This record gives sequence, C-alpha cells and structure tokens, in this order.
Amino acid sequence: MSIADDSQRKTKAGGKLPLGLRLKAWWDGYDLEVHRRLAAGDPTPGHEVRYERERLAWETPRIDLAQQLWGEGFNSPGEADQTRALIKPVGLNESMSVLEIGSGLGGSARLIAQEFGSWVTALEPNPGLAQAAAALSEKAGLARKAAVTACDIENLEVKRAGYDCILVRQALFGVENKLGALSAIAEGLKAKGQLIITDFVKGETAGPIYERWRNAEATAAQPWRAEDYSETLKELGLDLRVAADVTAQYREALVEGWSGFMADVGKQQLDAEQGQIVKEEAELWTLRKAALDAGELKLYRFHALSTRANKLLSDW
Repeated sequence: MSIADDSQRKTKAGGKLPLGLRLKAWWDGYDLEVHRRLAAGDPTPGHEVRYERERLAWETPRIDLAQQLWGEGFNSPGEADQTRALIKPVGLNESMSVLEIGSGLGGSARLIAQEFGSWVTALEPNPGLAQAAAALSEKAGLARKAAVTACDIENLEVKRAGYDCILVRQALFGVENKLGALSAIAEGLKAKGQLIITDFVKGETAGPIYERWRNAEATAAQPWRAEDYSETLKELGLDLRVAADVTAQYREALVEGWSGFMADVGKQQLDAEQGQIVKEEAELWTLRKAALDAGELKLYRFHALSTRANKLLSDW
C-alpha cells in the first residue's frame, strides 16, 4: 500500500496523521498539509519527565535542521568532504593563513584549522549564521584559530595580500557587485596565493524552474554563467587552472542528506514551528534540485593562482 493509500485509510477512520508521516508523504510527492503533531487536548505520549536546557539565541530550529541534514557545524550538502577535496591541492600547513567567505556555520573553517593547522578567518554574510558559527568555534576551543564574523558581501573588504588561500563557498551568486567582491578577493591573495570558488551558475538555458528557484532564494541578483567567472578571474590577473562542473557531486550529497533525514523524521517529536520550517526548507531544496536536474542551474568549481610576485627590498 502506498503512503497516499494509507493516508486515505487513516483519514477515513478518523485518525490523525503524525506530523512525521505527513512530511514523509510530502517529500515523496503527496501534497499533505502540515499540522501540529499534538492538537490541544490530545494526550501526551508517555509520562516520562524530560529536562531541556535553555536554548541559546542562535540555536534556532532552522540551524538545528541544517545540522541534522549536513552534519554538526555544517549547513550545505557534503561540506566536510568537499572542503577536504578543495583544500588538498593547496598544501596547507601551520604557517599558512586562510580566508573563507560564505563560511555558514563555520564547519569548514574549524575543519581546516584542526586538520591542517592553518589559521582561518571566516566571513559570513548572514548575521544569524555568523553568530551561531562564532559560538560553535568558541565551543570547540577555536575562537581565535577559526574566527567567524559577519560581513557585508556587497561591500567586501579584504586585507590586501593577507592570505595564502581564499575559499569562497556559494557566496556570490546572489551578490549584485560580483566584480567588486572578486576584485577585493584577488587583492587579498599573497604572492602565489590560491583562490578556490564554488558557486551556482546559470545553465545553458534558464527557464521557469530557474526563475522559481531565484524567487525562492529571494535574490534580485542574477547568477553569472561559468564563462563570466572564467573571463573575470583572468581579467583580474589570476592564473585560472580549473573551471569544472561539480553539479553531480553536489546533487548526490543533497539527495543523500534529505533522504536520510526523511527516513527518520517520523521518529521525531516535531512541533508546528519545526514542522513548518522543515517543509519550507524542503521546498527550497526541492526547487534547487529541480533546477540542477533540468540543467538550468549548475554548481562550478574554479581554482586560480595569484600571479603577484614577491617584492624584493631592491624594488622599493
């Protein structure tokens, strides 16, 4: 019996579908309305006494959901494995400095600090995520070595020649002033510094699914095409070594995260607010997946090197 058939049977019997089952049905393609798990007056399951500590300001249901989907301290698909793969060619060590832009919950910044020993400065445009990331870095004892602060991505300021490696993670697709941001980033590289960018780009055709995704992202800015990034990085004097479509890997991690969550969601005690947030996030990620599947949206990786030479004393 399908979920839809089972739903009809229980509804006719006068039963109330648990919120977890409603969400699972919705994920599988059935449009079921999300209701409160326990209506007023419903008996509480069990009589055990539970103690819940006071939640901190940054511990929101949406941040909790992100970590359930993508892992503790992360907020995007496959972020930990992707970070290791992106950073491996750089050859980081304890003497090198890293700037991460679009650091989210700071999981990648802490991973780099812990596994490579490098000092990481992390910038996140979303103030709520930045606050949560800073708290998680402090909790991990990495408040200084993986520091996370909020930034104004439209008016980005980067320390000139300050970093051996700059990592930019899905941070520019919704930015109006992409050229200004990339110029500041290029100036932030040390001599022989390396720049790694992953970002959403327009596919060959941008149809209705793409427009629905853009509306859901609530951004007025248009993502660039992959060619726009390649040309701009070269115009900024960088040596572009890699421009690769990594959509398939990203999509695989996206599906894996959501499928794992939906397989267990029926076991969770979700209230109405949590259920609504799950549904909103699932709708956004479903649109993103649809745009990726249609080829109207892609994720690209760019790896470029600074061509700036070290200045000798005789040059001054």
